[in-house]
Parts: sequence; C-alpha cells; structure tokens
Amino acid sequence: MPFAKNSIILIQICLTLSSVNANVATPAIAVIGAGIGGTSVSYFLKELFEDEEIEIDVYESKKVGGRLATVDIDGLVYEVGGSVIHPDNRYMSHFCKKFDLHKKEVGNSSHVFGLYDGNGIVFEESPHYIVTMIKMLWRYGLNPLTLSKKVEKMLSKFM
Repeated sequence: MPFAKNSIILIQICLTLSSVNANVATPAIAVIGAGIGGTSVSYFLKELFEDEEIEIDVYESKKVGGRLATVDIDGLVYEVGGSVIHPDNRYMSHFCKKFDLHKKEVGNSSHVFGLYDGNGIVFEESPHYIVTMIKMLWRYGLNPLTLSKKVEKMLSKFM
C-alpha cells in the first residue's frame, strides 16, 4: 500500500508541475528603438535564448533603420547617415561576416566627399588633397581635428 500511496502522490506532483508549466507565459522583452542598436539587441537576445521561446517586441517612434537613410540630390540617390563603419566595431564586423556583407573601400576611389545640409552642398572635397585641406581649414578651422580626437577617445572606451 505505501507504493500505491507514493505513486498517487508522485502523480499529483507531476500533474501540479505540468499545470504550473502550462501557465508560465512566454518571456516578453521590449526593445526600444529600431536603429542598429535596437536591431542588434534583438538579434543577440534571439541568439541568447535560441533554445527557449521568447517574444521580442521592438518599438520605434520614427522609422526602422535609425540613422540609415537615403537622400535625393538632383535626381541621384545617395546614402546618408550611418554609412561608415568604424574598423574597430566588432559587432558590425561580426554582422558583416555573418550575413556575407562586403565593405567598400573608398580611399582610392574617384568619388569626392561632400557635405549636404538639406538644402544644398555646403562643402565638396577637391581631387587634390592639399586643396581640400585648405578649404576645410578655411571653412571649419581646427574643429574637425578636435572632433576627430574626441570621437576616437570616446570610441576607445567601447572597443
């Protein structure tokens, strides 16, 4: 009789546990922002919980893609925003490898760099390096160099 009593208790425990598990909700995670940060977080959460079912909701107040965008200038479409990937950004390097994305080297291209303010081009690079440097110094002074050093210092904390 003790065996039967223990079996009934064991069955009751199993039924109780199975009903508790049936009532456990799927974990729900909210990600705020659908730019590269929010998209990356969602991707890594999905990887982290690959063997478990989770629900990820992404909320974005403006548009998916964050800073990534294009602009039409004189009938030509240009990429603007997050078009440059810092070489030390290991997460973007990971995504490039994972999704077979290829970087385009721009250093030796025949294209010129320009700054567009939404109304027109306010600065355009010259094919001659020294001319570009003089134009930049004339227009912006040493601000780009100061900014570059500050950006490098800030990025070094995250790399």
